[in-house]
Amino acid sequence: MSKMCADKYNKENPGKPKRTALYYKLEWSKKRNEACTSGTKTHKFAEDYTNESVAENAKEQAVVEWNRMLNSKYITLFDECRLYCKHLKRAGTADKILLNTETGNLVIQDWKTNSTNILQVYNNKKLKEPFDKLPCNALNKYAIQLSTYQKMIENNTDLKVEALWITWLKQGDYTILDEGKDEKKYKIIKTQADIDHALFKQFNVNSLADKID
Repeated sequence: MSKMCADKYNKENPGKPKRTALYYKLEWSKKRNEACTSGTKTHKFAEDYTNESVAENAKEQAVVEWNRMLNSKYITLFDECRLYCKHLKRAGTADKILLNTETGNLVIQDWKTNSTNILQVYNNKKLKEPFDKLPCNALNKYAIQLSTYQKMIENNTDLKVEALWITWLKQGDYTILDEGKDEKKYKIIKTQADIDHALFKQFNVNSLADKID
């Protein structure tokens, strides 16, 4: 892919210095490392959040706004909760598990810091079985992730999970393709955010736990 990108750039820009495959590998590595560092810092801020926490950037301010908007009937039981299930032979870490004090049920919530649009899908691609009816985009993959956490909890306790929340720390419009994406190859799955805040978008995704075994 790096060679393809270099060849394409050099063909379209004959008067400019040529780029190599290594150029793109290093550029992608740099962006990946920056994204990982930023995401880790944001998750740490969310984990340690108190009413006195002071945000240093837009993503941290989104965490502040989310907590301010959270209905008082929800209380946080765990942040960064490690889960495992011997039967499923799976493990993972849920960003946040909340209790609905009115119903006695749980909510699993996950922070996402993606810079790319989690609703866009390439070439109408579908997920693999047993989720092959769903478009292959990040939001649906996250729904599987949280549904797996739900299955772990419900398989090993008497507790019930009533909702799965994906909180994407995204500013602005989320219904458009990322810049530079070919509209003939990519499209946006028009999924309405349950909370469309200026700093974050929250999707209450459908559980897929019944398809996980």
